[in-house]
Amino acid sequence: MIAKTVQSFILILIVTGLISLPVSYLFLPSQPVLADVQADEQQVRQAVVTALTRPGQPADANPRATHVAIVGDYALVDWRLGEGGGEMLLMRRQGSWQKIAQTGGVMGSSELIEQGVPESTAIQLVQQIQAQWAR
Repeated sequence: MIAKTVQSFILILIVTGLISLPVSYLFLPSQPVLADVQADEQQVRQAVVTALTRPGQPADANPRATHVAIVGDYALVDWRLGEGGGEMLLMRRQGSWQKIAQTGGVMGSSELIEQGVPESTAIQLVQQIQAQWAR
């Protein structure tokens, strides 16, 4: 409510000419732009494939990320390798995604919290993955 009031007040000041701002300031996104989200997802998928790839692996192993959830600097990924699969937790460190934990099953929020993920982030990650499975 207060934010809307402040926005309205600033807009009035701009329209009346009492203050001036470049027009681009009016359209700055408050959330990461789609390109950033897509770049993060691509980087996470590549980190998962790298973590799952082993020398001498059969060509049909086809390591891949099937579902990706990203919240802040954490990612939870459903992965597949041949007939097997599971989930992998990654964390962004110094600009790159690194594997924190991996399981052959499903990770719940309690397992993520044990790995150091903040509780609210862990819950969001699990909810995002579950929503993708529901589609």
